[in-house]
Amino acid sequence: MKLLGGFLVALALVGCEEPAVSPSSPPLANAGCDASNAYVVSGKVPPTWAPAGKVTLSIAGHAITGEDVVDAAGKTVAHDSKKTPLARHALDTFPAEWICKVGAIGVVDEQESSADVELAKPGGGKVVFDVVAPRAPDEASDLAVMCHEPPPAAPDLTPLQRFVAMHYVAQWLTTGHYRALTHAVDVAIANAPTKEARRNVARAAAEKIDADVRAHAHDEASCAYSTILRAIASAP
Repeated sequence: MKLLGGFLVALALVGCEEPAVSPSSPPLANAGCDASNAYVVSGKVPPTWAPAGKVTLSIAGHAITGEDVVDAAGKTVAHDSKKTPLARHALDTFPAEWICKVGAIGVVDEQESSADVELAKPGGGKVVFDVVAPRAPDEASDLAVMCHEPPPAAPDLTPLQRFVAMHYVAQWLTTGHYRALTHAVDVAIANAPTKEARRNVARAAAEKIDADVRAHAHDEASCAYSTILRAIASAP
């Protein structure tokens, strides 16, 4: 999901390998989590992440009427009973502070990723999603993900389709800094009103990401992530 909704899901062409990590280390709750890098996704959780808790939304009359957060042990961490009108993409705009109470990313089941349809039912009910946290933030691993494009799932992908493939990998970056960086690009690309605006967003983002990568990894002159953005910027 990650604020791209059907725009990205409709272009899902990914066949990416998950990084090999040891599943033995405990999750690191609230690992650099804030409004810039906390979001809700759908799909399989990679082994670099672990369960951290759950968020339950109570729904009635097209509004959220209650929010409860529990940690991985089932202990209540937060509760709120204020009434909040449902947005069109309610889970996409879910307050990051609730996710950050126990982890860093919210996860909904693949079959329930069309959350705005479920939440809009007038009869109400409850929506529950898991919250996960990285087992350990690993900047080197995040840079490796960003700087090496996953194998293409099909030949002759367009730049935008290549970006989608990178999106599904980058949404699981373990450091708050790089999740925030790529999340901001995702949002800007998705919300660009015209092709020209999208090209301008992609061009500026590529420069910003390359500068950041050079500051953190001297052996990387340019990253696959920014290379793809430059391809979007120069696409007709």
